[in-house]
Amino acid sequence: MLNLLSLDDIHTLIDEAHRVLVPGGLLGVVSLTRATSLFARIVEIVWTTAHALRPALVGGGRPISLGELVGGAQWQIRHRREVTQLGIASEVIIAAKRCA
Repeated sequence: MLNLLSLDDIHTLIDEAHRVLVPGGLLGVVSLTRATSLFARIVEIVWTTAHALRPALVGGGRPISLGELVGGAQWQIRHRREVTQLGIASEVIIAAKRCA
């Protein structure tokens, strides 16, 4: 659950995964994400507001966009899916390390 880490720590984790994986190696990540449905967007707004006021109220996590963090020249996204349950949106990404 990358949403519990700072952005610097997320970048470090993704860079380290890129360093240790062989070309074509797979990275699987999941996180709370920015919602697309109306109800989930309302839940996201409440969640983000609670996080801004007191992160412990929501377990310290906040919605992030994994696609923005795992995109670019280093990774090829093979699978991306948003899963929403009870108004809480999660993003699942499987990305392959691009060959040099």
